[in-house]
Amino acid sequence: MFLYYALIGLANPKTYVRVYSLNILNSIAKHNPESIMDVTEKILLLAQKDHYWEVKAQCLMFASIVLGSFRHMSHLLSTKEDVKGGPKRT
Repeated sequence: MFLYYALIGLANPKTYVRVYSLNILNSIAKHNPESIMDVTEKILLLAQKDHYWEVKAQCLMFASIVLGSFRHMSHLLSTKEDVKGGPKRT
């Protein structure tokens, strides 16, 4: 139920409602990050389009929580250049 209202609040024109909605999502992400992965695209768009610092700060906290929760899977992010020893420099 909290997730539902938080998602509705992200589209609210009032800044403080968006901030509180992000705060709720951050709390959910701390306890169950897998359940919040579908929301990451919406948070990214909000971070890019919203001009208020409070919203951007909550988006940054969201990213930090999610990335911290999945840091044990960082080996999946390696690229071919990482495996080969990095890009060749001349």
